[in-house]
Amino acid sequence: MNGHLWIMVGITFSLTLAVEEAAALFMGVRQGKGFLVVGLVNLLTVPPVVLTYWYLHHLIPKLFPLLIQVPLAAGAWAAEGKIYKMFKRKKPYLFSLIANAASYAACLVFDWLFR
Repeated sequence: MNGHLWIMVGITFSLTLAVEEAAALFMGVRQGKGFLVVGLVNLLTVPPVVLTYWYLHHLIPKLFPLLIQVPLAAGAWAAEGKIYKMFKRKKPYLFSLIANAASYAACLVFDWLFR
């Protein structure tokens, strides 16, 4: 894999982590353990999602990006919701949905600004 791909993974992960930690604060997370869980959850989901998107987008370049992004985002949402549920987060799937929607929007804005 080329260096550009790892830079893309790093930027996406950093932006996602910052936005989802802020969303967690907004949604009532106040202890270090809660922020640690958000970070670890994103460490588990962001790299596979970005790498899979990159691979599929290059494999089938004419495919509309949302047709790749939506199933990947849904999978990340479900996986993250399940993990948050394991850690007794209140309304884990709603928490995951709000955090993922916020980070997705931030990544769209970032992409629009720097493309």
